[in-house]
Amino acid sequence: MEGSQIVGMIEGNIGHHWQIKHNCELGMSVLKEYRRQGIGFKLLSALADWAKSQDVARLELTVFSNNIPAIGLYKKHGFLIEGKRTKAIKLSDGSFADSMLMAKRI
Repeated sequence: MEGSQIVGMIEGNIGHHWQIKHNCELGMSVLKEYRRQGIGFKLLSALADWAKSQDVARLELTVFSNNIPAIGLYKKHGFLIEGKRTKAIKLSDGSFADSMLMAKRI
């Protein structure tokens, strides 16, 4: 938050069934003008701390394959690419991007 403006957010959803309660799927965004300032890394760290307190053992997310800065951030935070969904995302120019599954154990 800068002043009264929210500049980034992160959300974590823990699995509801006992077989997947150790997983937390996350989504995150940071306003474009505030990216590359460490905000995303801090949000990921805060979510990981919260998830550990909830007995979560795994964080997972999906990211567009053309979002190279985000993929770099997630790798810096310890996430690994586990798979991809080929041409799963249609972009505004009519082209396609893959959806990458990334995860990390905590």
